[in-house]
Amino acid sequence: MKPLHTILTLNALLGVLCLPAAQADVGDKAQAEVAQQYRQQVAACATQSGERRLVCLDEATLDRTIALEDLRAESENTAAARARAARNKVEAAFVMAEGQCARGATAQRSACLQRAKAQRDVSEGDIAANQAAFVSYDALAAGEDDGLLRRAALSCDKLRDEARDRCVKQFVHQQQM
Repeated sequence: MKPLHTILTLNALLGVLCLPAAQADVGDKAQAEVAQQYRQQVAACATQSGERRLVCLDEATLDRTIALEDLRAESENTAAARARAARNKVEAAFVMAEGQCARGATAQRSACLQRAKAQRDVSEGDIAANQAAFVSYDALAAGEDDGLLRRAALSCDKLRDEARDRCVKQFVHQQQM
C-alpha cells in the first residue's frame, strides 16, 4: 500500500497533467520556463532528507501548479479563466496542506485538517465574493464595462500587473469613500 503523501502528490500531479486542451495554447517558452523552474526546485529538494524533502517536493509541485494555472488564465484572458485559476490554486494549496497534515503527528492531524479546510473555505469564499477582481483589464479598458472598475482600469492602464492591481484597488477604494 502506498503512503498517503505519495497518493496526494500523485493526485496533485495528475490534476496538473490533465489540464484541458486550452493549456496547449500557452506558449511553449513559458511552459519550458515553468518546467525548468520545477526541475531546479526538485533538484534542490534532493539535498534534503525526511520530512523536509517531502515538504520541499510538495512546495515545488504547488509552485508548478500555480505557474501553470497563471499561464492558462493569461492565455484565455477571461474573468472566468482567472477565477477558475484562483480556485484551482486554492485547491492545490489545500492538497499540499492535506498531505502535510497526513504526515504530521497522529494527535494533531484532525486539528491540522480542520485548519486547512477552514483556510480553503475562506479562500473560496473570497473568490466567490470578489468576482469583480477577475475582470479583464483589457476588456474594461476597451469599454465592455462602464462601471467603476472601467474607470479604475483606464486610470491605471499604463502600470505593470502588480502595480496596476494595487492602483485599481486604491482607485476603487477612494471612489467608494
